Amino acid sequence: GEHVRGNGITVVGADGVALENMTARNAVLNGFFWTSVKGYRGSYLTAYNNGDYGVYAFDSQDGVIKHSYASGSPDSSFYIGQCYPCKAIIHDVVAEYSALGYSGTNAGGELYLINSVWKHNIVGLAPNTLDSELLPPQREAHIYGNIVADNNNIKAPYIGLSWPSFGNGILIAGGLRNDIEKNVIINHPNNGIVMLPNLQENFWLSHGTIVKENVIRGSGRADIALVGPISMGNCFSGNSYATTIPFGLEFANGCDAPIRTMMGGDLSMMLGALSMMMDAKLGNLESGDYKTQPVPGPQKEMPADEKEKIQPAFAPFEAHQYLLKSINFHPEAEEYLKGEHGSSSYVGSMQPVVPSGFLAILYHIFGFLLPFVVYSSWTFTALYDMHRQDKKSPIWIAAILVLPFLGSGAYHLSGQSSLPGWYRKTMLWAGAGVFLTLVIIAAALVL
Repeated sequence: GEHVRGNGITVVGADGVALENMTARNAVLNGFFWTSVKGYRGSYLTAYNNGDYGVYAFDSQDGVIKHSYASGSPDSSFYIGQCYPCKAIIHDVVAEYSALGYSGTNAGGELYLINSVWKHNIVGLAPNTLDSELLPPQREAHIYGNIVADNNNIKAPYIGLSWPSFGNGILIAGGLRNDIEKNVIINHPNNGIVMLPNLQENFWLSHGTIVKENVIRGSGRADIALVGPISMGNCFSGNSYATTIPFGLEFANGCDAPIRTMMGGDLSMMLGALSMMMDAKLGNLESGDYKTQPVPGPQKEMPADEKEKIQPAFAPFEAHQYLLKSINFHPEAEEYLKGEHGSSSYVGSMQPVVPSGFLAILYHIFGFLLPFVVYSSWTFTALYDMHRQDKKSPIWIAAILVLPFLGSGAYHLSGQSSLPGWYRKTMLWAGAGVFLTLVIIAAALVL
């Protein structure tokens, strides 16, 4: 592409096109691109240092991408987007040195991401929901048997709003009913597996994800994390891990349990991601240059016997069902687990997101820690005032202790408190005002 031409190869509305055994590099936009087709196949493809996506299927169904390599893309190495049901398989690929190894906006329904390697990106895999594309929400993707490692590449190229996903292995942003099983996920400074809301025109929550039999090591905040104000229907069983946020996810929400508990999540991570969105919007960060990312070595050549049987991509999803019958851990899983990886952190929500710039620390202190300080001050002063007045109302004591913020706030506002009015109003509104101001400023910049 010489960093002048738009796409390496573009397939527009032509069903059944197979692209095999070739390289696309240095395009301004995409390496290999199918759009609005039914039936596509890509195998033994190499796409590197392209200005948007490496291997890209949009608004398309019934496809297979296999035995391929993609790197150095500011959006993602591999992308399947805006399809339901997608009826697509990504198998035996390697994605590295990109913003996202895999991005799947509003994509799902018989969508399988299996036995592949996602490493050295900003984030490994990130199925997500956005209002800017059709068919929201993202749902029903199956992520099986992958290696997801060292996705903390601060030198990778990225477009602005991919930056908040930094340092996570598998990130579900506003997705529903996804399935994450038998993956090896190691060395991520934020989270190994994380489910969080996504905000655009609507606020999309992540619900109903199955997380089973994964091996997670070396996570800086949590091996498995729920993020945001509320989450429902997610379940966790048989995983090998050290830490979760909130604590006790597998105990409270086992996949075999008859009831799954509605839970809140890590607001610290959500506010940290918000601060990273602000950094991206304000231009406080410098992206890596997609033109100068590492050039890959020689890749696998298409075997001679397969070259002799080249055929159009007629019903490729059905033809590759054999790949889905016995999915297990990746063949290189043991090798990766024997390599160097740190122990998972037990500090969790108390530390800012990584990387911790000024805004991340500011929002961590005033957005995440401040509510705890406000809660403590409201509760303590209410109980102390009752003690000083020798009040022994069990109803008020129960309300103050059992209803965070509401009970103590009602006590101070109802005339029960003997504290001066100016003192109570300052205490009640100062902390809440700072918190709301920060959220409003962030929303104004991001939206």
